[in-house]
Amino acid sequence: MSEPPTKSGVEADDVARRIALSMILFASITDTIHALLNEARDGDAAALGDILKKQGELETVLNRALAMESKLDELRTKAALNRRGGDLDTTTARDEIGRRLARIRNAAGTGGVL
Repeated sequence: MSEPPTKSGVEADDVARRIALSMILFASITDTIHALLNEARDGDAAALGDILKKQGELETVLNRALAMESKLDELRTKAALNRRGGDLDTTTARDEIGRRLARIRNAAGTGGVL
């Protein structure tokens, strides 16, 4: 029988869900920017102003997602330490290192670290 999730476990699940939703919003805004770029290329000067607004929205979503990811990392670390009685959980640490390396590898292909 499994134990009920701890408060930090529930909170971590909520933060992970919010990160996933942020990434969906990020993709939607990116699609909108691409459409606006096409409009600007076709001569619609008003699209340029809209692109700047969407760029600001994109930066806001990205910054919030990064902040939530940092919080999620802290919650996972805290939960791992609580499970182990304060000892370092090498499996969780290895997973965290893997996630960070994956982000760096993904960012290397896009020209920036996310």
